[in-house]
Amino acid sequence: MEDQNGSRIKKWMSYIQNSNLGTALQYKVTLTSLKSNIRPWMTDMFNPAMFSKPSVKQIPIRLGENLVYFVSNYVILTMLLLVLGILSQPSFLISLVAIGAVWVYLSKKDLKVHGLEVTDFQKNMGILALLALTTFMLAGNMIIYTLFLSMLLAGVHSVYHDQPQIHLKLETDLPPNTLLPL
Repeated sequence: MEDQNGSRIKKWMSYIQNSNLGTALQYKVTLTSLKSNIRPWMTDMFNPAMFSKPSVKQIPIRLGENLVYFVSNYVILTMLLLVLGILSQPSFLISLVAIGAVWVYLSKKDLKVHGLEVTDFQKNMGILALLALTTFMLAGNMIIYTLFLSMLLAGVHSVYHDQPQIHLKLETDLPPNTLLPL
């Protein structure tokens, strides 16, 4: 039984890797491409007539095609959930304002540590490290929870939503298998 489930999972993963989703994951996605791929909210994304229970064979097909088709909508919903989560944590908001004030103050001042002048780049990296630490300490759980919830909701939506009538790929700037600069 376990071997049969393992082969089914491998088959699904192979399908996803060779589908539009697998191709889309290899692309560099920009804000412009996300904006141009927003699907209609009420007539397409949340239209009750567009939902049905899939057969087992349809699950990987729907998952692959709908994740690519609705990716912009999923990103917008994830950002909305993150903003709502951040707004629900006043201590994190206060710390963001404080870090912003420190950044503005330091950007206008010449700073020396042990007689050495600190460059603007070094100041910005220090503020970025402080911001990352603060975010991790005060909002890390909320961010991880929100991302997990968003992935779960996107997965459920894409499985139960009927396949799009047209098969589109994401508009991207780079062809597949292009290494992205770090």
